[in-house]
Amino acid sequence: MKHTLVVLPQSVAGLALLMAFGRTGLFGNGLSLVGISLPFTTTAVIFTQTFVSAPLFVRSARVGFAEIDPRLEEAAWVEGGNEWQVFRYILLPLAGR
Repeated sequence: MKHTLVVLPQSVAGLALLMAFGRTGLFGNGLSLVGISLPFTTTAVIFTQTFVSAPLFVRSARVGFAEIDPRLEEAAWVEGGNEWQVFRYILLPLAGR
């Protein structure tokens, strides 16, 4: 199964996020009511960079998890591991390589 990777240029992503979270944007008015102002802050830059790079991270993570031998996960289940333990102690360290 072939997957495509969609990446927006940073300028397009920035404009879209500004339209959504700007002072007069879709969510901007609601954020202003609770005293949050995101535009042109360090938090906004971090949020935008995370938004732009997320597809690259997700693709790398999928490849990492796909390369784990399913028998290792099954063995952890047989030994009594719950979902969190199998993920935390088996899958995550192996996918991190």
